Amino acid sequence: MFDMSQITLNLFVLIASVVVMVSLLLRILTADSRRAAQLLWLEAKIDAILTDAEIEFKPYESLPEMAILALQEGNRPKAITAFKALQKSFSVGNKETEHLIREIQRHATLREQGLSVGQDHSGHARDDDGE
Repeated sequence: MFDMSQITLNLFVLIASVVVMVSLLLRILTADSRRAAQLLWLEAKIDAILTDAEIEFKPYESLPEMAILALQEGNRPKAITAFKALQKSFSVGNKETEHLIREIQRHATLREQGLSVGQDHSGHARDDDGE
């Protein structure tokens, strides 16, 4: 009724396919992690150069005041207002606006903690490994 050699072959092909797919996925994730680490390292270097040159980087000072106030208050209706204001000001889509809001909030959080992007929570600059 069932041909065992055919079932064995099909099972082998299935397992081999899964192994190949998992290895490709791991390779992609590893490459993305490596790129993210490189970008963080580059961002830390730029921040160190700006700090050494006594240049204060204010990427969000040109934001609409309504958007800044809405994000600072943090309640949902105001956040929606901020979202719409940012979208209109920069003529960007939903995804780009969400990314911008996350960056604004991250930047504000770091400033409240007295840190810059390339520092750890002890206030020391991180090395290439993030330590």
